[in-house]
Amino acid sequence: AANPTGDLVVPYPASYGGNCPADAPNPCATNVTALKATDLAFSVALADGTVQAWGDAKYGGKLDSATHRALAADGGVSKLYANHVAFAALTNNGSVFAWGDPDNGGNSSSVASSLVRLNIGNPILDIQPSGSAFTAVVKSNYTD
Repeated sequence: AANPTGDLVVPYPASYGGNCPADAPNPCATNVTALKATDLAFSVALADGTVQAWGDAKYGGKLDSATHRALAADGGVSKLYANHVAFAALTNNGSVFAWGDPDNGGNSSSVASSLVRLNIGNPILDIQPSGSAFTAVVKSNYTD
């Protein structure tokens, strides 16, 4: 839970993703702007645009350093989403990154080129999660 000052407090058992990342300061995170959960992991977006994730890696509890760098290079995270086993982030520059179970929305590499094409002149406005996937909501410039 994020308290009124934006500090994250994690009172849940470690077996359910309730431990903060080992390298996190105490409190786990400060200036939390969004908190999302899968079945066995948590992820937070911070005011500086970075993301922290912890819990079961298969459920999105591990965010690799390459994704951290890519998120930062793309302007930081503006919105964070979760389904049962994966997370997705929409960056300030309109890109989408996903992590968690690759068979259930945690790997966006197979559609990355489509998302880039869609985003040229057609910004991604939102992402909608289902139980095991994500769908990008795109602003259409189509006129009839």
